[in-house]
Amino acid sequence: AQRLVLAPIENMMAIVNMVAADPLEDFDFKSLPRTGDYETHVVQVAIEKITALLRIGFGVAGAEIISSNMAVEGGGNGSLNPMIPGKRVYALFGFCDILSFDLCTEKLEDEIMTFVNSVARIVHDEVSRWGGTCNKNLGNAFLMVWRIGDEATLADYRGVARRASERSTGSNSEGNDPNNYLVPRKVIKRGAIDLRRIPGLDMLSDKALVGFLKVIVEINRDLQILAYRNDPRLCGDNDDGFSLRMGFGLHAGWAIEGAVGSLQKVDATYLSPHVNMAARMEAASRQFGVAILMTRSFFKLLSESAQSHCRKVDVVTVKGSNVPMPIYTY
Repeated sequence: AQRLVLAPIENMMAIVNMVAADPLEDFDFKSLPRTGDYETHVVQVAIEKITALLRIGFGVAGAEIISSNMAVEGGGNGSLNPMIPGKRVYALFGFCDILSFDLCTEKLEDEIMTFVNSVARIVHDEVSRWGGTCNKNLGNAFLMVWRIGDEATLADYRGVARRASERSTGSNSEGNDPNNYLVPRKVIKRGAIDLRRIPGLDMLSDKALVGFLKVIVEINRDLQILAYRNDPRLCGDNDDGFSLRMGFGLHAGWAIEGAVGSLQKVDATYLSPHVNMAARMEAASRQFGVAILMTRSFFKLLSESAQSHCRKVDVVTVKGSNVPMPIYTY
């Protein structure tokens, strides 16, 4: 009974508890004691595969969904509830898109999946190698995330928000500059997280930029992608052949991390104006004729060395805001 029933069940419970405790960890279940090639071992292998699929399907944004629904300690809950409340997190958001995708879809037809997955492999591999994760695959576009932390974890790095209507002249505590006379005196609430105060964030920002630069390099030397350059379906009348081009946008800010959908279909993702801003930067990269566009919020988080390799492209006013915003490229 111990070898055939109890030990296999204990292994299964151990697997479930391990995944519930840390859904994103790639566990080595082979280290668990072997229980023989019996029916219970088949069930154990199935559980291992299911947990791996959950990790791939939900990603970082869905870690809490996996954890809350797989927890079995304390009696557990028999019902499935993927619609857990969202929480505010801070991250670096990157959006990238395959240009001329309509042409590719029209000409490649059923082979478009192979083409897109070839690009996705490069994007995922390079971004993961440089500290990020893929949140959304949208066919021709990808949302990439370099997660910084949730609001509770980063509470010590809050700035201070002050009432704009209450101002005073004279010196101030922020620099003791007597010329800065528009200084609010009364604090009414704690402000947003000041990302520039977080140690090591310059390194993470550099990694996000390098990750996208590596994608650009790899799509121009990957043999599977290069094979499409001379594909007559894509070349048409172009004697120079087909060249895959992608646009990239980078921004930093907060988002609500959680489940979107219903019990019929759930996507774990991020929602906020800051995610949209990354997408707008990617779209604007086509207008400015550059591969990468980044906002000032992201640019300020880069190390001085990385900033020295970037240049300001323009100052723009984006939809929904009246404040001019500088944008940069590499």
